[in-house]
Amino acid sequence: MSSPMAINPPRSRILSILFARVLNLGVAKEKAEEALVPQVLSRRAVGSRLTPQIRWKKLLFVLLATSAILVGKTRFEEASGSNNAVGRREVPGTRLWTGGDCSSGLRLEDMLHRNLGGYGPDSGEESMIFRLVGGNGTEVEMVMVALNSDFHLWKPHKMGIKDGFGVVTTSGLSRLVANVSFRSSKTKHAVTLPQLALSFYDIHMRHKVNSRKAVKILDVVGNWTDVVRTNNSVVALHQNMTEGSVTFTATDRGALEDLTDPEHISLAHFSRVVSLHFSHVHSFKLELQSGAGSGHQPFQFTAEAAVLCAATPQGQHPAADFIQNHQLQESLREEHGEVAIRAGKAAFQSWLVAPGDVVDESDRDALQPGTALMVIKLKSRIPWTLLAWVMGGCGCAAVIVAIVCCSSSPSKPPPPLVVGENDAVVLEFRTPTGWLQTGIWRNKPLGLGFHQSLPAVVAYVSEDAMQYGVVEDDELVRLGTESQGLRPISHKSYEEFWTQLCDLVSQLPEVPRLMLEFETSHGIHRQIEWKTKPLGVSFDQVMPMKVTEVHEEALHLNIKVGDKLKRYGLETNNLQTTEGKTFDEVFSDISGHMANFPTAIRMICEFELPDKTVREFMWHAKPLGLAFGSDSPPVVSKVTFPADKKGVKEGYILRRFGSDYRMMEATEDRSYSRTMADIQKFEKLLPDARSEVVDAW
Repeated sequence: MSSPMAINPPRSRILSILFARVLNLGVAKEKAEEALVPQVLSRRAVGSRLTPQIRWKKLLFVLLATSAILVGKTRFEEASGSNNAVGRREVPGTRLWTGGDCSSGLRLEDMLHRNLGGYGPDSGEESMIFRLVGGNGTEVEMVMVALNSDFHLWKPHKMGIKDGFGVVTTSGLSRLVANVSFRSSKTKHAVTLPQLALSFYDIHMRHKVNSRKAVKILDVVGNWTDVVRTNNSVVALHQNMTEGSVTFTATDRGALEDLTDPEHISLAHFSRVVSLHFSHVHSFKLELQSGAGSGHQPFQFTAEAAVLCAATPQGQHPAADFIQNHQLQESLREEHGEVAIRAGKAAFQSWLVAPGDVVDESDRDALQPGTALMVIKLKSRIPWTLLAWVMGGCGCAAVIVAIVCCSSSPSKPPPPLVVGENDAVVLEFRTPTGWLQTGIWRNKPLGLGFHQSLPAVVAYVSEDAMQYGVVEDDELVRLGTESQGLRPISHKSYEEFWTQLCDLVSQLPEVPRLMLEFETSHGIHRQIEWKTKPLGVSFDQVMPMKVTEVHEEALHLNIKVGDKLKRYGLETNNLQTTEGKTFDEVFSDISGHMANFPTAIRMICEFELPDKTVREFMWHAKPLGLAFGSDSPPVVSKVTFPADKKGVKEGYILRRFGSDYRMMEATEDRSYSRTMADIQKFEKLLPDARSEVVDAW
């Protein structure tokens, strides 16, 4: 290596300046010897000197970030009140519905055109067109256009408006998907409605056939604010955050008298009505579906929030239950120097206004007069003396953290979760009580819905997940597989978590199913599906195989004594006939198909009897047929069917409750309201066996 003196001085100074700039040391010169390091060693030297500098930069960044967070920290200060200025800055947002709102100012006036899907009776445009009229004379057309062709209408000439209801009637086992949009009656141009209410009536299941009404609203992620139903509603609600939909599904069997007046409906009908509030809506998709079975299903609707507007013939107004759109339950924007205003009870949307601006109470697109407001101001609340002490403590902590982080090498990430052959997805939940509940999924679908945020809290349990022991409000804390073990939920966002969970479940095989086709005494053929065991049906051991007894596990399927088993198999389009086979052959095939099925869930209640003994009672279906007093632990105050058939008596004390797949919950040291709420969660997991013709449990 050459001597330092052999290097041309100007070049030495240039190299020194370059290295000084690279190292950001603010030195005009460097020693010439450092400029003579060979290229490879020079890289190492630079790296070794840059490493501590990078560490100090990280430390400096941590300190600056901590200071910025503390100095800019704000908190919401809420104060009720109203304002009376004249100006309001327009901010994009949805209209606030208040608890007293029932009408959107529009009503169904008449039918202008009937040719949905080309079924007639009119010709021309393949649509249904309703005329909506407002109180101030405004006219809007609601246009319904079918998006699918595999649906069937029942007597299209009778559809339209009847007795004040909009009516669309589909045939049994039919699914209609339609686009609903709004346009000006004069110009025919598309319009956006600042507010709209829709109510759907008589959502039920027919007790003689497995025909379950379901109404789904799609493509309305943030354009509906809440669903309104009675507090004893028998209509199930499910919001799918991924596809932006909300679904109403029937859970109650049996027909009621036909509705003749949307303003006066019975208490029984009230429990089958749901109302949906829209805001700033120009279109949405509507799916109407009726389950398997014969006959037809009429879907009735009006342009008002019937749960709030209507009354019983005696003038009663049932208590209403408001279910908010989770998509709109986001944090208010914390923008410095601005004020957020929202309604006190229904915080669906906030408006941000400049200091001094207020909401004009006469602006009906925003708020109605008399609406209670909450003003949320952003203010600093940290004294400078306290800030200095906090910054000092945080600085010391940051130094320690920076040293540890910079000196330690990053840990190797675990391998991705993969479902192997004969493997299973394992989910571990923390219950509201605090203990852990584990569910093992060997088949898809998952059957669970979560609130769209972290931590992942269960919001919905479908029939596909009832046998895993999970109930609403359980929190998912770990997930994994049987072969790779469990890992804690450490995702940065809900979308990341949901993507991983869906990817895991998608690797599982489809849930096994068994289809049986029966012929009723009226000659009607019905196909019924099983996904759990036991079968719950006994047959005559000669051919043809007639049903001799229906057990509690199968009562919700509406199978009747005397029905004949005609075909069976795993798929609807590939069923085997029972003709030419013996009873033993058919029964052996069915038993073999169901061997690996999960066992159907049972709800278990443990009662203390008057003689201080303890006895368990089990339910395979709802209703339970029990009523309790207001004491804790709960005491049975009334016994109806089917609890009376099981032997439950008044005066029994409920000590524990649960299911086969979940740890029993004790009623000691729990409030009455919490116990009743948890019992309802378990009862929701049971199939519904309420029927006018059920006479055996």
